Amino acid sequence: MADDQIFNLKEALKLENLITLHRDRFELRYSVDQDFDAIRGKIDEGALKSELSEWAFITLSEQHPEEKAVVFLTGCRDGGMPIMTSYVQIIVFERMLVRTKSGSLYRLGDRAVTPLSADRVATIAGVFNTWGMGQMLGMPPVFF
Repeated sequence: MADDQIFNLKEALKLENLITLHRDRFELRYSVDQDFDAIRGKIDEGALKSELSEWAFITLSEQHPEEKAVVFLTGCRDGGMPIMTSYVQIIVFERMLVRTKSGSLYRLGDRAVTPLSADRVATIAGVFNTWGMGQMLGMPPVFF
């Protein structure tokens, strides 16, 4: 592989560069405090699906016709296996708990260092592609 191809791949596998189509409408970024305002809440006890280490929250926002945003959780399960969850419905930072749209309950372990590594960003692209959204947004053709 030529050096310029390796550079292009490294650039493509940065979170802020994953979306290459419809960038005027959609943005994928690391979540900021305001992204959590609508999803802070209370979580009743439940069966814990997993504890995630090296976690980070990412936000997919749509700018038109009105601004809408959803927050996703990405992290590593035991053994370092990277995952990305369905969108976050409730977060309780004080207890380090997150409930997702699918009903799964996660405990947050150690936070990730951002920016995320290329393999973690590739996982994010793969999940969006599996959901049928990645190609529409011009994400790299990563599949599981």
